[in-house]
Order: sequence, then structure tokens, then C-alpha cells
Amino acid sequence: MNASKKSGKKSVTAKSQKSTKNPKNMLEHLEELKKYRMYWNVTITPYGKDIEPNVPHKKEVMDAFIELSKKVSVKNVVWRYDPIFLNEKYDISHHLMIFEKMCAYLEGYCKHVIISFIDLYEKTKKNFPEVKEVTFDEQCYITKQFGQRIGGAEEIAFLTGDGVAKPTGLLHETNGAQVGVTTSGASI
Repeated sequence: MNASKKSGKKSVTAKSQKSTKNPKNMLEHLEELKKYRMYWNVTITPYGKDIEPNVPHKKEVMDAFIELSKKVSVKNVVWRYDPIFLNEKYDISHHLMIFEKMCAYLEGYCKHVIISFIDLYEKTKKNFPEVKEVTFDEQCYITKQFGQRIGGAEEIAFLTGDGVAKPTGLLHETNGAQVGVTTSGASI
């Protein structure tokens, strides 16, 4: 909480950061929390019940994320795709495929995504013996591929966006760029 003095009176500005794997339960309390400047970190990973037995299905969490984004503003929500780990089931190709699908689903409702890779502490190794360390080269490759998928989604929205939770694209039928109009006759 930040406090400052103005004209001899105390002025209090409250702000809060909330991290969750499921924002659904908080949605009904947003009105009560309105007086706080809320900033939400929502972790949505590709893992199933074998890894996250108490987390709802990813579609349900993404739907709650979208609803939260609509209510508190896209500027106040961040998607966390972490930690990234690798094993036989959750290999690099699985992460790339799921990340791309999640990007498409959350398009227009998320401007920031944070990724990180698992730290294999002794306790983690004991609890998840099948998890292997993500090498530096693998981290670089995954990060580059994720960036290309984000860039690809931005390019598609820029060209064909329909204006719903994304910009109206240049090729949109009614609100896109005008055909045959050039800047050749423009003066500066």
C-alpha cells in the first residue's frame, strides 16, 4: 500500500497484485475489490491432472481469464506460462502446439505472457523424478518458437482482425484499408 501526504491530509492509494491458477472464484468479488488497483497474474500451463490434479481444465481457466480481462482491463492481466518442464509426455513439440492454441484462444484478452523454466531443486527432483532439466539450448529454442507464435498471431490480427478484442485488420471487408488508394499523391 502506498501512502503520501497532500496538504496535511493523508492520501492512501491501495494496489494489489494477485497470482492464481484459477481466477474464476474471484470474479464474483471484483466489485468489492474495485477500490484496489488490481494486477492479476494467471498461470495457465499445458499440464493435465497428472501434474495439476486440483486445477480445473485449461479451457475453464482460460474462459475465466477472458472474463477477468474484460472486467479489469487487458492492461491489468498477465498470463503466466510457467514453469516449463520437459518429460516424455510434455516434450518441446507439445509445449509449442499447446502454447500456439492458447495464444489463439486468449488473443485480444492478453497483452503480456511470462514464461519461465523449472528449477530442479532437490525436492522437485524427488517429487517429479521423470522431469528433466531444460537445457540452455532448449530454453533458447522454446523461447524463440514462442516468440514466433506470438508474432504470427499479431500479424494475423493486423491483416484479418475483425475488431472484436483485436484491431480491425487491413483486409477486413468493411473497415479495412481501401482498395486502390495509395500515398503516391500525398504531400508532406
